[in-house]
Amino acid sequence: MKKIIIQLFFVALIISGCQSEKTIQSSQYPHYEIELAVDPQKEYIAVKGTLTLNSIPENADSLGFYIDKGVDLKQFTLNKKQTAIIDTASSDNRFLPNARKLYFKFPKDFDRSAPLAIQFAYEGKLSEIPKQAANRIGEKWTELGLYIPWFPFNYEELGSFTYSINVTANQKYTVFGIGNITHENDVTNLSSAIPTNDIVVCLSEDIQVFETEMGNNRLKIFHKNFPDTLLNKMSGEVTQMFNRFNSWFGAIDMDISIIETQRIQGGGYARIGGLVLSGINPAKFDKQIVYYHQFFAHELAHLWWHKASATTWHDWLNESFAEYSSLMSLKETFGQDTFDLYIAHKKKELEGTPPIWELDRNNVEYEIAYQVLYNKGPLLLYELESKIGNNKFCLLCNSMIRNETNTTEDFLKLLAQEVNPETASWFEEMLRTR
Repeated sequence: MKKIIIQLFFVALIISGCQSEKTIQSSQYPHYEIELAVDPQKEYIAVKGTLTLNSIPENADSLGFYIDKGVDLKQFTLNKKQTAIIDTASSDNRFLPNARKLYFKFPKDFDRSAPLAIQFAYEGKLSEIPKQAANRIGEKWTELGLYIPWFPFNYEELGSFTYSINVTANQKYTVFGIGNITHENDVTNLSSAIPTNDIVVCLSEDIQVFETEMGNNRLKIFHKNFPDTLLNKMSGEVTQMFNRFNSWFGAIDMDISIIETQRIQGGGYARIGGLVLSGINPAKFDKQIVYYHQFFAHELAHLWWHKASATTWHDWLNESFAEYSSLMSLKETFGQDTFDLYIAHKKKELEGTPPIWELDRNNVEYEIAYQVLYNKGPLLLYELESKIGNNKFCLLCNSMIRNETNTTEDFLKLLAQEVNPETASWFEEMLRTR
């Protein structure tokens, strides 16, 4: 089980600050309009599109993007005038090892408050994908996303965005993904008016869709051959968790898609509006229901816990809170004894691990970072909840979501405000020394 869980960490969630309500005004966010043609057999894509931005930061002197290094660049221009500079160095992003970076330089007199349009076109065979990566392209299963950046991507500079993608492929494939899906003739449109952080596009010859109501929202499960009994159990579990987190952390109004990935390696991940899950064995689901509950709950919790940067030590605000949320859900469903077993297991994994404070994500081994974010962080939150009580802890979490807390400094300020300064100082000391 440990190997499976660590695989999830290898595809660390790059989920960042955005609001999730359907009513949000999305015009303020960057927006992609893209035409995508996919040939899974040849591992080939052709992309043409436009990214519009209302403005860029006043102090920005450049704007950079990642795209897969295997494609042949045809166009990458700013306002149809300035051509992007290609960085020939190796990727500087540990999550995107096969990416190349393109960027625009801005002169001092550049009007950063005016709307921008970036035009791009490229095509080619995608570069060789690492076995542990969460994205794939191939005849049996295609799962495109930011880990092999098929669209111009830079989370740190762009933040959240909306999109509309028209996808064409051989008619034997069903095209689907996370977001709204419509079909017209031979074209599938995938779109999201809710600001998100990735564009997940999947193709398969063999896929089924289960759909049900989830309160005022809809739940879709894309799967290969799940029996009805499993689908009903999964939808019941997810609906229960969704309602539970809504009551604890604040309600979000969102339809949810769950995709059963057909790859073996790469683990699962969450995106705004959906989950991609791996390794679900229908024959073992009932026997491993506690494990699956915790697995689903962690990924679902990321719909609330995603504001902090995943490339800095502040990622504990994403991962540790999502993990502890899953343990809280375990306790509600399976009782105190099951919760205590998970807590005891996490305590055994901490020997020799560094403190959370300023953890160097770029120079620490994956497993050590995993132990810190998935074990040490949740244990500190357990101590915090034990000290201030469940009611205050949930109110604190609710305030974090409302305030879009995304740094440890802001979290500690909020903790001092919502509880008291002494508790904030006590918790800061644990982050620095434990």
